[in-house]
Amino acid sequence: MPAYNRVEWAEIYAAVAEAGLVAVPIDFRPTEREVAYIVPDGTAAALLVEDAPLATVERARGEPTVPAGRLVHFGEPLTPAGYYGYEDLLATATDREPDVVV
Repeated sequence: MPAYNRVEWAEIYAAVAEAGLVAVPIDFRPTEREVAYIVPDGTAAALLVEDAPLATVERARGEPTVPAGRLVHFGEPLTPAGYYGYEDLLATATDREPDVVV
């Protein structure tokens, strides 16, 4: 989850905890090597990324290791192809308790 400090993190951390998952923050200035070490280990249920580190994350990600449909982008510009927009994702939320993802 490479991104700057943002108010969205409060929502994200609460949602991750509610779903029984663990958030793994990545510095907002990651190097390709750092992202390549953290992301492709095959255990990431989703990847949330902001505009600033997006190019670095894309170069480091290589083969998709995060399940299809679980790439989330937040920030002001248009959502990149292959990512869900964070606000669009929130708009689809319901009041139903989440299922635990394993």
